[in-house]
Amino acid sequence: MARQRTATMRNMVSGPGGVEPCCSNALIAFAAKAGSAAEEGQGDHNPFTPALLNNLFAPGLDVRLTFCRVRDDVVKNTDNRQERFVYGSLVGGTLLT
Repeated sequence: MARQRTATMRNMVSGPGGVEPCCSNALIAFAAKAGSAAEEGQGDHNPFTPALLNNLFAPGLDVRLTFCRVRDDVVKNTDNRQERFVYGSLVGGTLLT
């Protein structure tokens, strides 16, 4: 069983894999860029979680700007070691969080 687990772990790549949005007007956010792993953080969560929670519920804020602010918080709180990654195909217009 240990040999099987080792073989499985060797095939794993850290960071987000090949995820594609299921449809148009979709957004997928990862805590870290492809090929990198999210940091553990000081508390129960990695740096992405508090950054997301602190910005996600800001009234009247467009979702694109929300994730720009999340990125800035993550980069700042990890001294540039981690950066969130957002992938998607959003339509025009304002998309409020």
